[in-house]
Amino acid sequence: MDANYNKQRRSNDIGGTTRDGGNTEDPLRVQATGEVKAGDTKSADTQSSNTQSADTQSANTKSADTTTDNAEIGDVTNRGTLRIKNMVCDRCIMTVDEVLRDHGFRVDQISLGVVVIAPKPDTDSLGAIEQDLEARGFSLARDHREQMVSAIKSELITYLRLIEARQEPPLLSEYLSAKMHRSYPTLSRAFTASEGHTIEQHLIRLRTERVKELLSFGEHTLSEIAFQVGYSSVQHLSAQFKKVTGKSVSEYKKERGSSRQKLDAIQ
Repeated sequence: MDANYNKQRRSNDIGGTTRDGGNTEDPLRVQATGEVKAGDTKSADTQSSNTQSADTQSANTKSADTTTDNAEIGDVTNRGTLRIKNMVCDRCIMTVDEVLRDHGFRVDQISLGVVVIAPKPDTDSLGAIEQDLEARGFSLARDHREQMVSAIKSELITYLRLIEARQEPPLLSEYLSAKMHRSYPTLSRAFTASEGHTIEQHLIRLRTERVKELLSFGEHTLSEIAFQVGYSSVQHLSAQFKKVTGKSVSEYKKERGSSRQKLDAIQ
C-alpha cells in the first residue's frame, strides 16, 4: 500500500496536482513557458510605474536647473560696472554701498574703485548716482583712460597696505600688470599722460602721506615707521620725505602735521 501511495504521489506531482486537488506550478515549466503569476505582474507594473515617476522627477529637476541657469545668465547680462574715484578705505566702501542701495540697486561686488551693481543703470540713474557720490567726495570715472588711472590709484593704495602687512608683494610693475591685465608700459604711459607724474612717483607720495600719519600718532620711532612702510633705511625715508614735502622729518614734526593730505586728494 505504501508503494502504491508513493507511486500515485509522484504521478500527481508530475501532473501538477496534489492529493487535495490543488494545482502546483513547476518552476522549470514557468521559466520555460514564460508564464507569470498575477501577483508578479502587479509587482512588475509597480516597478515600471516607479521608473516612470523617477524619470519624470529627473526631467523636472533638469528643467528647474535649466531655468536657474538661464536666470543667472540673464542676471549677469543686466549688471553694470562702475569705476569710482577717491575710494581709499573701508569707510569709503561702506558709504558707496549705502548710496547705491538707496538708489534701489543691488550691490553684487564692491572694492576700492570698482562696484558691480544690478540692474545696469540707465543714463538718468547714472546721473543721480553721480550727484550723490560727488556730494560725499567721490566721482565716477567716465572715459577709458580716466577709469584706468582711477583703478591704478586704487591698486597703489592696496599695494601699500600689502607692504605694511609684510606680505611681500611682487615688484610693482608685475603687481599692476597682473591686476589690470595690461602691460606695465601701457599703464605707465596712460598714467603719466593723465597725472603728469609716474606711477612710482605717485606711490612715493602715498608713502609720504602715510609716514605723516604715523608721525602724527607719536607711537613709533622713525626707524619703526621706515620698516613699516617698506623703506630700506631711515636715511632713504628721510631723503624721499624731504624731496616730496620740501622739509625734513624733524621740521615737519615741529609743525605738528599741519600739511597732511587725504590719500584720495593726492595728485
